Amino acid sequence: WSIKSDALQDLAMCALLHDNALTQYISEELQNHSDVYIKNNFTQRLFLKELATQFALSPNYCCSLFTKTTGLTFSQYITKLRMEKALLLLQNPTLTINDIAGLTGYDDQIYFSKVFKKYYSLTPSQYRDKMSSGGIQ
Repeated sequence: WSIKSDALQDLAMCALLHDNALTQYISEELQNHSDVYIKNNFTQRLFLKELATQFALSPNYCCSLFTKTTGLTFSQYITKLRMEKALLLLQNPTLTINDIAGLTGYDDQIYFSKVFKKYYSLTPSQYRDKMSSGGIQ
């Protein structure tokens, strides 16, 4: 039985290594593909389920891998991208806050302003005012 036990242990180790390698590969592919998918579509309503379907993964497993590879949940990642884009758009004085809300994927300016304030501790208007007065570089 000792030989069979060793062989089973070796087989289990191979399966574990294969599973880890496969998980790593899927994680890397998910990260690469999700970056492109989210950056190309972040102004629209995005759903993790759609991303999971593209990889033939369950939404729960996709969520777990996404969080593991990015350090953020799917919605946190989207919010981060939207807020970063909002900062860039706020530099353009011809765009209204409502315009910027729409260009960053928010249908509701009030909700956009709440998210922005939660993220940066300033409303978009306050941020723009500080930026134009030289208080923010």
